[in-house]
Amino acid sequence: MIEFPLGLSLTETEDGFLLVRKAENGELTRLYLSEPEMIGLKAKCDAWAAQFLQRAQAKSGSVQAIVAHPVSEVAATIDAFSENALLQMRAPTGEQMTLSLSLGATEALLAELPGLLARMKTAPTSN
Repeated sequence: MIEFPLGLSLTETEDGFLLVRKAENGELTRLYLSEPEMIGLKAKCDAWAAQFLQRAQAKSGSVQAIVAHPVSEVAATIDAFSENALLQMRAPTGEQMTLSLSLGATEALLAELPGLLARMKTAPTSN
């Protein structure tokens, strides 16, 4: 079970997920979600997070918030229609994310990577 602030918890069940909210008076509200519903909810939460960051950037002026997720492993393949590159990334915690990149985005990423790699190799280390 994953515990969240504000009395929320999320548990994976045999056929989906169970989101539970515990009110201050101890009353529990349960919401059962199918896997597709949970994926949709996560996508919506990600979109809201991006909107919140955008608003914060607009208010703060020159300060820009950056959200970064550590990645320990990467695998690349193409989708079933050979239209998009799929980048499968795994965090050190074992969580996975797959990004689907168009041909243009894949070409742009590949064009940037050699320069980024060279800069990383020549950057002073913090050790």
